[in-house]
Amino acid sequence: MSIGRSVAAGIIALQIASASVMAADIARPVYKATPVAASHNWTGLYVGLNAGWGRADVDGRNSLPCSTACTVFLPPNAASINATGGYGSSDEAFIGGGQIGYNWQNGIWVAGIEGDFGALKTKSTHTLLLPFVTAPFNGNRFDNSVETDWLATVRGRLGVTTFSGGKALLYATGGAAFTQVKASNTVNALVPFPTGIDCAIFYCGGSSLDSIRVGWTIGGGIEWALVSNWSVKAEYLFADFGTVSTTTLYSRTASPTQIINHDANLSMHIVRAGLNYRF
Repeated sequence: MSIGRSVAAGIIALQIASASVMAADIARPVYKATPVAASHNWTGLYVGLNAGWGRADVDGRNSLPCSTACTVFLPPNAASINATGGYGSSDEAFIGGGQIGYNWQNGIWVAGIEGDFGALKTKSTHTLLLPFVTAPFNGNRFDNSVETDWLATVRGRLGVTTFSGGKALLYATGGAAFTQVKASNTVNALVPFPTGIDCAIFYCGGSSLDSIRVGWTIGGGIEWALVSNWSVKAEYLFADFGTVSTTTLYSRTASPTQIINHDANLSMHIVRAGLNYRF
């Protein structure tokens, strides 16, 4: 009887232990892995449209290459031309066009290349009035203008992805810029006279230039991925095209022809938004 009781007691103990283990398993919380949202992939070819605001700034100067001939040209005002010939002017305009580019993504880093072309019609003008100090002569009027019709760039882009599974791309950009520049310079009598009399008494003449300029640009922006393959962006660019130089030959009856140099440094500020579709 003692052996039977011992066996029975052992069986009861095993049952109690098994029930305790099962109860512990039931009470233990079950953890499930939370799925991680897939990172947005920026790699690929894209095309898009852009629109915004642009400003062209001109830092210019009219100057005489002074020599002995400098004393012949407008004797009372030769020094005034060199002293007051510097000027600044600007013009603002709408810019709109399109872009095409390609991105390569490696982890959170995105490198790419982008080209764009847009209409940007500006005209920066300046007028310099130089009256004679000796009566009855009334002096001369200088008119300078620098125009642009469009802006194009070819730029590299380097950015980092962030926010909402990499849907935001913060980037810096820089490269080459191109624009068509039309420069015009004229000088006439301060008070208009009948045609022919102007140049008989006062120096008059003009010069112009129409060429494609190559410069550099730098800037940055942010691009945000939307549903499907669409994205929107906002960016700022600064572009510099260096100095546009022209030379004008001015003359009047029975007087030597004189030379006036015109130098105008052209730069631009661009703020625009864009919409891209990635293939």
